[in-house]
Amino acid sequence: NKASAEDYLSTSDMSYFVGKTGVARTPLRPVGNADFDGVQLDVVSRGEYIERGTPVVVVEVEGRRIVVKPIQPQQSRENTDV
Repeated sequence: NKASAEDYLSTSDMSYFVGKTGVARTPLRPVGNADFDGVQLDVVSRGEYIERGTPVVVVEVEGRRIVVKPIQPQQSRENTDV
């Protein structure tokens, strides 16, 4: 079994993950699991369903509760350079 971040980080250290991007390993409905550079974390969305494999970003840490949201694909921008 792989160790999760909760196994070796104190609650105060979990704020390190704010702004980090990862991938949902399970569907988040709204609770599930996500991988951040090989570190698996139990995470929760803000109520929305997030499909497995969706890129996510940590937006908030409250104690041991890690809140993520899906990363929206960047809209293509027209090249204004001619």
